[in-house]
Amino acid sequence: MKKQVFYLVLLPLLVGCSTKPELRKDIEKFISKFSLSKAIEKYQTGGYVSTRIETEGDKTDKEVVEFEFSTVDKNHPQYSKITTKYENEVQKSQDVVTFVENESGSYISTNGELKEATVNDCNKLIIKFFYEKTELDGQYHTGGQYYGDYLKEAAPYLQKYVTIDKEKELYIMEYTVNETKSGVTTEIHQRYEVNKWGMMEHNYYSMVNDNKSVTEEIIVHN
Repeated sequence: MKKQVFYLVLLPLLVGCSTKPELRKDIEKFISKFSLSKAIEKYQTGGYVSTRIETEGDKTDKEVVEFEFSTVDKNHPQYSKITTKYENEVQKSQDVVTFVENESGSYISTNGELKEATVNDCNKLIIKFFYEKTELDGQYHTGGQYYGDYLKEAAPYLQKYVTIDKEKELYIMEYTVNETKSGVTTEIHQRYEVNKWGMMEHNYYSMVNDNKSVTEEIIVHN
């Protein structure tokens, strides 16, 4: 899952901001409740479907990642990740990774090949659903579906693109930009929705020009 692209697209919006803008009160109130620990508590089951489609000329590549987990029973967590790749709608490969427990022990199964593992190994894979990197003395988490720490830093600079849906309790960011380079105009569009705990619920990105198009979409559930 190429989640980094969602962060990189936002960087041009931050360039040139020498002082931190005052944050709108409705945004400030909403993001003040973001909490990684609360998100982990609320998501005892969850997952996502991530779809990336890249078209260039007559060739279309597609990758679909389906992730599911459960920590309802702390002693027996469950985990599965299926990655399927297509070329021009023809399936080219599929990797299936699961956590397996049976009478002989516990294992990580990759396409049926078993490797010994522990419950802790499984939980480490599950935590990547929330975050993959921790920085700033463990206070800043990125790389997973928890966007709370990122938005607490970025919200003042992005607020003109943001609406707060009070009914659905969502932080919604959306914008479209056009960039021209070497005579080629590229349109970039991004929209994402983050819930009251700071968890991404829907993330959509597209890039289109005369030569190439890319769309990436992540739909998260619990």
